[in-house]
Amino acid sequence: EGGTEEDALPSMIEVMWNITVIDISSTIREVVMKVLKDQSVSSGVRKKRAKAVHELGTIWESQKKAVTDGMQQSVRNMYMSATAAAMEATLNKVRREEEGTNIV
Repeated sequence: EGGTEEDALPSMIEVMWNITVIDISSTIREVVMKVLKDQSVSSGVRKKRAKAVHELGTIWESQKKAVTDGMQQSVRNMYMSATAAAMEATLNKVRREEEGTNIV
């Protein structure tokens, strides 16, 4: 007998995941390029944006590396952890900058 739908499910999920990764990567690339090449702001703002994008990438990579061989995490949990860590770090940075600019 041929394979059932259940047998094909892992392959279908892998294909869907690969398509999703390509879509997300493409979207991120487009957004980053627009943010970093935005001529409506000063070069200083673009440099700050570039540093922030770099920090987000560093946080994302550190979260990805935190998953060891012996410890399995679902893709969703890894994504949520990395996103939460990136958001928290960014918010903390903005707060520190705002506190610095409010001190006269």
